[in-house]
Amino acid sequence: MTHLLPLLLFGCPAPATVVNWCESNPEDCLACDADVDCAYGGNPCTETVYCAHVEQSIAVIQIGCDAALEHPWPPDPTCHCVEGACRADE
Repeated sequence: MTHLLPLLLFGCPAPATVVNWCESNPEDCLACDADVDCAYGGNPCTETVYCAHVEQSIAVIQIGCDAALEHPWPPDPTCHCVEGACRADE
């Protein structure tokens, strides 16, 4: 059983940390009108995903990884338009 422990520890990456783009980059925030304007974006191989306007230009590192190492993202319906800015459910 102890030889399976590394597989269990490293086989399932932690969920991505959600960052609200407009909170961390207010000067570069595209306003939204409806939930359909908002979605998650980023690189699934990194630990961070951004909730932002679908047309927001977000610079992310362009690395690839094995699909088994990708960090799971929350579902898109949890990234909403709230008072003109895209925000993720807490």
